Amino acid sequence: MFAIKNGDIKPISYITKLLGLYFALQLILGLAFVLIAASQNRRLSESRLDHELFTAANGLLPSVRDCVEKPLDISELSRIIHGFADQTSIRVTVIDSKGVVLVDSSRDAAQMENHLTRSEFRDASTGAVGKAMRMSETTKLEHQYLAVAIRPSASTAGGGNPTNEKGSNEQGPIIGYLRVSIPTAPFRAQLWGLTRTASLLAVVSALVVTFTMFLFANSLTAPLRELLTVAKGIAKGNYDQRMSTSASHSDWAPLAEGMEQMQKVLREREAELVEQRDRLESVLMSMNEGVISYDTQRHVLLSNRAAVELLGADDIAFKENHENPYLPHATVQRCVEDAFVKHEAVSREWETAEPDKKILSLRATWLSRHCGESVVVVIHDVTGLRHLETMRRDFVANASHELKTPLASIKAYAETLRLGAIHDQGNRMRFVERIEQQADRLHHIIMDLLELTRIESGQTIFEIVDVELTTVATDRAATFKDEAEKKGILLKVEHAVPSVLVRAETQGVATILDNLISNAIRYTPTGGSVTIQVSIEKTMGCLVVIDNGPGIAPEHHERIFERFYRVDKARSADVGGTGLGLSIVKHLAQSLGGTVGLTSELGKGSRFVIKLPMA
Repeated sequence: MFAIKNGDIKPISYITKLLGLYFALQLILGLAFVLIAASQNRRLSESRLDHELFTAANGLLPSVRDCVEKPLDISELSRIIHGFADQTSIRVTVIDSKGVVLVDSSRDAAQMENHLTRSEFRDASTGAVGKAMRMSETTKLEHQYLAVAIRPSASTAGGGNPTNEKGSNEQGPIIGYLRVSIPTAPFRAQLWGLTRTASLLAVVSALVVTFTMFLFANSLTAPLRELLTVAKGIAKGNYDQRMSTSASHSDWAPLAEGMEQMQKVLREREAELVEQRDRLESVLMSMNEGVISYDTQRHVLLSNRAAVELLGADDIAFKENHENPYLPHATVQRCVEDAFVKHEAVSREWETAEPDKKILSLRATWLSRHCGESVVVVIHDVTGLRHLETMRRDFVANASHELKTPLASIKAYAETLRLGAIHDQGNRMRFVERIEQQADRLHHIIMDLLELTRIESGQTIFEIVDVELTTVATDRAATFKDEAEKKGILLKVEHAVPSVLVRAETQGVATILDNLISNAIRYTPTGGSVTIQVSIEKTMGCLVVIDNGPGIAPEHHERIFERFYRVDKARSADVGGTGLGLSIVKHLAQSLGGTVGLTSELGKGSRFVIKLPMA
């Protein structure tokens, strides 16, 4: 059953059903009692009416007999009948033995039809007391009738021949009939009034008793309803509810104590789960590796920020991915599906698209637990690792090339001398000089490699002092002045402020400038210029070396500071150099707490910027 409340259909409670059933039973029993009582009262009323009519008939019978016996005295009979009727409100009718109405207290006898066929007269003709209850054809009202036969009196009786309620044993012919009747409407109205009053009392009694039961049931179940409210709160995660005094001190106290204990246990377990979840989230969020867990429906169970960033997806896509469970990458989809199908770990590596080009390595591991299957995907950003591997391969190739070139020259000149050129007075000294030059070049390469290795490994101990950049720049420019003049290059120093002090090592700064100035002069064509600028930028002292040489293409900017990396290997071989200068510059600047930067365009020269912390 349902009840409508505030436009919503809600199930009717069992208490309401029970009270409704109790009210219905109480009402039925009350009305049944009223009906039984009304039926009994009706029988009693009819019996009382019969007795009243019988008494009236016995009282009238002697006088009526006297008037009916020969000679018939109608006037006297009419007087007796009407007088009795006026006093008692009982209708009296007298008929002769043939059914002709002699006198009637309510109607003119002459206008009344023969009554011998009426049931009460038929019964009276047999010697019994005739009784009937029907609608009167004369008055059109329901009447209770009682009729007795009138027989002549015996000469020895000296009065009447009384009759009893069961009939008459008198002998003699019937000379007429006496009938008394009374309307039943007053008695019916009285009986209906009593029945209606009793029915109303039964309804009121049922309502009062039901309402009393409702109050009792409400007081009995109030703690239970409170416990139900608490249980619903617990289901919603509210574990801090308190029981009222009525619930704690009622018959439901054991259940209330159990609910409070359950709240305590659930609160502790939830706190433990929250702590574990927070700890897991902290670990996941602090990881550089992306982690994604999928269930058997291929929906994301959990993920961390690294996965979102590595795959370039929206964080919401991971949490609300019911329409596209494989979000956010096709490779992830294939690996997850393979792991679920093969029940083994699956690995993939792929390169993402521009502009944030990365190399990602993925491993999808299938897990089987008592609560079901899942696949955990771990994603690594191996861009740096692959870049280092590329650098290592390039370094080996470049180093081999740089070392092979002077060694090949030395070997070639040595073989030439051995094969007879040593006796060539005009050329042998030139060959020996070339061998010496290549040996020096090889020596410089080895020494630069050793220096670079010491700088990278942190084995070089720097004596950090206050270094005045303008002084160092001027000194190093003077060192390269002759070399610049030989190529017709203008070498100059510019400074925006008189003095710029930085915390660094003098020799380290000099080495940085030497490599940058040497490269600038080497690659700047005749008639060009090389400018050294000294300035201050915020908290950093700046050294800028600018040339108007051929410039460097943008695709080489990131790798120009690698060992032995050359933009144009053919041209670099002509201008010389070890190929390690810029790498030494970068690592020296970083070791001194500074940075190195490059801006360059093809055909417009290059601009190298070194920033060192101010003193």
